[in-house]
Amino acid sequence: MFGEIMTYHQVMPDIVHFISLFGEQSQPNDLNFSGFSAQPIATKPVDGKSVQGLGRSGKQYQLCYNLKCVNLKKPHPTDSTFDEWSIRQAVIHHQFDVDGHTFWLVVKGGRDLELQKRFKDLMGDRSPLECRSFGTPGESFRSTLSAHLMYCLWAREDWRGYIGWLERSVDQESQSAVWGRAAYVSVFKKYTPQDIQSLQIWEEAAGQAIAALEGNIDVISALLEFYQGVVKDKNFTIQGDCAGDVASFAAQIKAMNVQFAMEVKRTQALVKSVSDRRELVIQHLQSQSAFRMEKVSHRMEREQTMMLIITIVTLVYLPATFVSTFFSTDIIKYQDSDSPGGSYSETAMMRWLQVTIPLTFLTGLSAWVGRKALQRGWERENETPYMNSLPSSDLEKSHESVFGKAKQVFMQPQPLLPLNEK
Repeated sequence: MFGEIMTYHQVMPDIVHFISLFGEQSQPNDLNFSGFSAQPIATKPVDGKSVQGLGRSGKQYQLCYNLKCVNLKKPHPTDSTFDEWSIRQAVIHHQFDVDGHTFWLVVKGGRDLELQKRFKDLMGDRSPLECRSFGTPGESFRSTLSAHLMYCLWAREDWRGYIGWLERSVDQESQSAVWGRAAYVSVFKKYTPQDIQSLQIWEEAAGQAIAALEGNIDVISALLEFYQGVVKDKNFTIQGDCAGDVASFAAQIKAMNVQFAMEVKRTQALVKSVSDRRELVIQHLQSQSAFRMEKVSHRMEREQTMMLIITIVTLVYLPATFVSTFFSTDIIKYQDSDSPGGSYSETAMMRWLQVTIPLTFLTGLSAWVGRKALQRGWERENETPYMNSLPSSDLEKSHESVFGKAKQVFMQPQPLLPLNEK
């Protein structure tokens, strides 16, 4: 059915590229695609295209282009950050015969008939007369320009609201990265890699908006350039009656392009802001990692202190334990077998103290000497190699030689005026 309709109306083959944008799909595809295609007026009617019974003179032009609009698909009842916005495309095909006959073919995704209703309202009784007059070829041409303006105005709608929603959402997601622990943020936020992913999603959404807006600018500019060329074409027999209409059309199109350009600049500023805030979030993540590492380092230091205390206590009791164990053997024995209940021996006690106290002192001294040796090694590793490469006397000599030469140069007498040799 679609092929028969295209054949009957002799639609240009380029429309296939535009129609292929639509179809059943889970995610919108080819949002960055924008195009404009046109066939100028033929000098002589081509055989088969001139059908007088259908009001076709064979001298006609046709064009096809697509525009993009954004609308709020589903608002969230509580949090506007979760609102669903949709960038939708519309394909407009138009033919105009110099005898005044026109043909429109508009394709738009979705189940609503918004553009059809707008076109009917434009051609209805309540619209201005110049938008719905088809008595002469000039009036038909003027009505086609009004239809093009209507489609361009449709493509301009809701972009301000969409970009404002992006700005508010980005600010809500990342304001804590800017203010930090300021009074505006009651709770310090703990950042995760998901925060970076969220900002990346917002940046891509802003980038898609820029691509759609720039595509609309290019398409509308190409549409204006085409009609400016049509009124200069000698084969367009009603060019004298339509020059003023094209001039008015051009003024409105240029005003739309200015508004589109301003929205592009606004969105580009948003993209830069998102990129800067993503860098701030990365820095916060790095700071949090460093803070956690610092806490781990402090905990390890406390653990090392405890281990040092345990080691010192062990070193203090180690000699005594060794001596006690040694004296408990049969090598040295101070008790007689005749006194099984045991008895106190002052000589044994003195021998134990004479051995234990010097051994404890030597053990502590060895530990202190080893610690100092390790500390000096660490200090040598932390010193700069350049400062270690020269002794202090050599450094002082090098400074004295440099400053001495400089002093000799500046202290030489210099003439105030050049001397003339005779």
